[in-house]
Amino acid sequence: MTTQLITAPAPPNPSSRRWSLVLLASPTALAANSPVLLFDRLSSSLEEPLPLVVWVAIAFGLAAAVATPVTSAVLRRYGVTTVLVGCGALVGAGSLLVVLAPSLAVLACGRLAQGAGGAGLFTLAMTLADSTRVRGSITAANGAIGAAGPLVGELLSTAVSWRLALSVSAVSLVAIPRVRHIAVSQMVADRRTGTFDGIGAAAFAFLVTALVLLPHIPAHAGVMAVLALIAVAIRIRVRPHGFVPLAVLRNGAFLTSSFLVLTLSTSYFALLYLFPRLASRCCGWEDGRVGFAQLAALLAGSLAAWCWTSWSRASQRVAIAVPVLAGGLTVALALANTSGALLLVPAGAVFAATSGLAALISPATESAPTQDRSTATGLVMLAYLLGGAFGPNLASAVLN
Repeated sequence: MTTQLITAPAPPNPSSRRWSLVLLASPTALAANSPVLLFDRLSSSLEEPLPLVVWVAIAFGLAAAVATPVTSAVLRRYGVTTVLVGCGALVGAGSLLVVLAPSLAVLACGRLAQGAGGAGLFTLAMTLADSTRVRGSITAANGAIGAAGPLVGELLSTAVSWRLALSVSAVSLVAIPRVRHIAVSQMVADRRTGTFDGIGAAAFAFLVTALVLLPHIPAHAGVMAVLALIAVAIRIRVRPHGFVPLAVLRNGAFLTSSFLVLTLSTSYFALLYLFPRLASRCCGWEDGRVGFAQLAALLAGSLAAWCWTSWSRASQRVAIAVPVLAGGLTVALALANTSGALLLVPAGAVFAATSGLAALISPATESAPTQDRSTATGLVMLAYLLGGAFGPNLASAVLN
């Protein structure tokens, strides 16, 4: 009788592992921003009014925000394989709907599926990232690719079709087999803990939906948010180890990290929308020059974030302090309204937001109970996504 030993596959090369996670996560940022310059074209093609067409972008962001914490809970209960297959299926099905969509309603459904699946893959990539260096590569790549999203969408739409421009998230499917191998090598592919709290997930999804819609329909969404918050609070009291673990919410490091991520993200997206007005007022730049300058500054800021998170040997406190200080200085530069340092505004904002997210996830997750770390990761990332919803509304209020 012989005994056969079963061992985990050899771990992949660190560089290959890092870029596989980047490939899994980055197409979501590209897909989120690809329709920015295409709304008029979509309106004409689908014969729908422009205000309705804009919901193609809102649907994607809404689905991404709701799916991020849900993915963390599914990951904790059912393991990496389930998340990879489920989110991959959502991205694939959503992209197919976008390609074949005969109407705006079907297109919006496709974008909902793309947003949910893409956010799930992004959350999984950040969960599997085992260091600030790897997380920094993911967030910096998302910042750079997201900045290029409008231009890439316009080029693909002009060369082929707007349907291809809105289907770029399907590129992430290429990375799924490799990421599955990474998860197996880390012995986390099918690690499962606890049970899935469906009622808690529904209540929290309702709360996130209300928060995302708050800038668009404040009166109705405000009432929704209050009711949802009450429902979530009751559910946490009834089931403290459920969808949103009470131990995570009582964790000071998690709360501080989430607040800082939300602040940096809100500042980033607000300054992103304020920059064209600042450039026009201070320098008299035309739209074309403003767009090129903003893209160049965002790419430079993303590159700086990648360099900082990849090569810095700073302590965790310094790794957090640098992006926070950079965010504060960027806001001060924007308020100073000086033409000499104008390009530092978008560059500093994207550096602070992306490197800050990479650094702040560490204390938020390390201080949480082991079984709740994927949930903590998802909630911190949700704070970043909510900044994307609140930032443009803050910019609009400043401009008005």
